[in-house]
Amino acid sequence: MGLKKSIVFNLGSGQTSASSFSVTSDDKLVLDTFYQRTFACSGDEDEWFRKTAEAVEEATTNHKFKGDVSVILPSSKLLAKTLRVPKVEAAKQFKIVSYELTQKMPFPLQDLVWDYQVIDDDGIEQEILAFAVKKINAEQLLDLFFKNGLTPRGLYPSTILDQWALKECDEYKAHSEILLINFGARSTDLVFSGSTGFLVRNIAVGGLTLTQLLADSLGLSVEKAEEFKLSYYAGKYQGSENQMAQDKVSAAATTFMGKMGQELSRAIVNYKRLKKGKLPEVALITGQGTQMPGFVNFISECLQMPISYYNPFQGLILSKDLRASNNPALSCSISESFGLSKNRMSGNISDEKFINLLPKESLQAFEGKKKLPILFFAVLMFALCPLPFLSNNISNINRTEKEISDLRKELSEKKLVIKDLDEKKAKININKKLVDSMVKNSRDIINTEGTLYREFKLLESMEKLFRETPGGDLWLDELETITKQKNGQLFTFVKISGRYLVRLKETEKEMSKAQMMNLLIDQNTERQESLISTIKKPDIITAITKKSFSTEGKGDLFNRYFTHFHFELQL
Repeated sequence: MGLKKSIVFNLGSGQTSASSFSVTSDDKLVLDTFYQRTFACSGDEDEWFRKTAEAVEEATTNHKFKGDVSVILPSSKLLAKTLRVPKVEAAKQFKIVSYELTQKMPFPLQDLVWDYQVIDDDGIEQEILAFAVKKINAEQLLDLFFKNGLTPRGLYPSTILDQWALKECDEYKAHSEILLINFGARSTDLVFSGSTGFLVRNIAVGGLTLTQLLADSLGLSVEKAEEFKLSYYAGKYQGSENQMAQDKVSAAATTFMGKMGQELSRAIVNYKRLKKGKLPEVALITGQGTQMPGFVNFISECLQMPISYYNPFQGLILSKDLRASNNPALSCSISESFGLSKNRMSGNISDEKFINLLPKESLQAFEGKKKLPILFFAVLMFALCPLPFLSNNISNINRTEKEISDLRKELSEKKLVIKDLDEKKAKININKKLVDSMVKNSRDIINTEGTLYREFKLLESMEKLFRETPGGDLWLDELETITKQKNGQLFTFVKISGRYLVRLKETEKEMSKAQMMNLLIDQNTERQESLISTIKKPDIITAITKKSFSTEGKGDLFNRYFTHFHFELQL
C-alpha cells in the first residue's frame, strides 16, 4: 500500500525545490505545495551546501514543511557507474557488483554509501546502474534536515527519477523507444526508455556551462554572470547600444551549443551501438534552461528527430492555490519529484527496488538523539513517583546479594574457560599466518610464470615480425621488460630499441645532396610506417605507449643511412 502524503526536497546544483503531494480517492496525484529557490554556484562544495541550507531553512520556516521527507541528490554530487554483468541470482549479483565497484570507484567503498539496480535485461546479460555518495556528505545533509525538523527517509539520485515520470505521459504509451532530456544546471540527464528496460546517461554540460563561458568572457563572477544571462534572455539588452553584450552572449551560446550537440551525438551513437541499430522514435525535453531561444530547435537538428516539451500535468493535478499562482517554472522543474512521488505513493514498487543512498546507521543515531530528552523526562518522573512496593524490595536485598555471589563464582569459572579458548585461538592464528604466506608465495610463482610466458611469446612474435618486415636490414639493440602500476593494477611493458637501414640505389647516390636528402626522408618515413604497422600486429601487444625515431645522434640517416628507433609496448 502506497503513502497518502509525500514531501520531496529536490537539491539541484543551481536550485532547491520542495514539493508536497497527496492522493485523491481515485488514486490521482495532487501537487499541494511547491517552493523553489534558484541560485548560481561556482562549484565549491561549501558554497553549494550553504546555499542549499538557506533554501531548506526558508522552505521549512515559510511553507511549514515538516515530518518525513524524500531527498533528491543532484548528479554533480554523485558517483555513478554502469556495469554489464551476467544474469545471475541476487546474492551472486551483489558480490559481482561489489567487486566491480571496489575496482572502479575512486574512493574505498567503506567511505561511501552505495546502491544499485538493474535497468536493462536481455535474458543473458543485465545492465546495472550503481550510484554512490560520500558518507560524510550524506551525514552532513541528514544533520541539516534534522536541524530543520525534517526526517529524511531516502536519498535518491536524480538521474533515474525521470524514467518514472516518463511513464505517465502520452508519448510513452504511444512509442516503444523514447528519449527524455532533462537539462540541468551543471549536467544534463538522458533517459532512454525501451522495451527491455531503460538506460541513463549523464552529460557534464548544463546551464551553468553557459554562465561560466559568459563569466570568463565578461570578467564577471559566476553569480553576476548568471544575473546578466537571465536579464539578457528576458530582453533587457536588445538595443543597438548593447551590441557588444549581444556579441559576447552570441559567441558564448555558440560555443555552449557546440559542446552540447557534440555530447548528445556521442550519446545517441553509443545507444545505437548498444541497441544494435535501434534509435529513439521521439524525444522529450525538460529543465529551466530549455527556455533559451533556439535551444530546442538546435537539439532537434542535432538528434535529427522531433522534440516536444515534457508535460507533467498529464498525470499530475495542481491544487487550487498553485493553479492561481501561475508559476511558469513549475512544469520545467517538477519531473524528478513527480516521478519519485508517483511510485512511492502508488505502492506498486517496493523499497528494495529503489536506489536509496540513505546511511541507515547514521539515521538511527540521529533519531536516538531526538529521543534523549523524552527518555530523560521519563526517568525523572519515574524517580519522583512514590513506589508502594518499596518496602518489599528491602526484604529482597539479601536474596539478591546471594544471587550476585553465585553469579560471580560462575563468572570466574567462565573466565578460565575463555582463557583456554584464547590460547587455542592464538595457535590457530599462527597456523593461519603460515597458510596465508604459502598462498601468497604460490600466487607470486604463478604471476612470475605468467610474465615469463608473455615475454617468451613476445620474443617469438618479434623475431617472426622483424624477419618478415618489408625492406629487411633491421636489428635489435635492446629488449627490456618492466612492470608499471596504473589505476591500482600492475601491467607489463616491454622496451625495444634498434636500428634499420635505408638503402639507396647506386644511381640515386649520384644525385645532388638536396635530392638525396629528400629521397632518404621519404624512404625513412615509409620504413617508420611499415615498422609501426608490423609491431601492432601481435595480439599479445595491447598498445604502443611510446615511440621515437632518431635520424641524428643515435641514428645517422644522411651519412650512414640508418635510423634508430625506440618503442614501449604494453602487453
